[in-house]
Amino acid sequence: ALGVREAVIIHTPSGAVAASRSEGTQALGSVKLPPALAKGANGAGDGFAAGYLHGLHEDWPMTERLKLASATAAASLADPSPSAGVVTAQECLQLADQFGHRSWAAVTSSA
Repeated sequence: ALGVREAVIIHTPSGAVAASRSEGTQALGSVKLPPALAKGANGAGDGFAAGYLHGLHEDWPMTERLKLASATAAASLADPSPSAGVVTAQECLQLADQFGHRSWAAVTSSA
């Protein structure tokens, strides 16, 4: 009764896992962004949270929330500042579609 009310989400540079009372547990590897595009990780966690919360606000299923969260974190890497790399939700999702995601099996075996 005093614990988690709805969900726990863990985000790492390799990927994320979300466990929810109503949607079960789901995982997604991070976006396979080419290293040359990463200018700094400052703000990537905040970008991830913002993407997840946007999807929650829009009432998206957990899989789509994780995808946007991961994509927003990746987009934030494009600039060394905490937020200048973040673009629209649609542009973030296009970035994820362009480069794809790491496989979850690879993420868990490296942990």
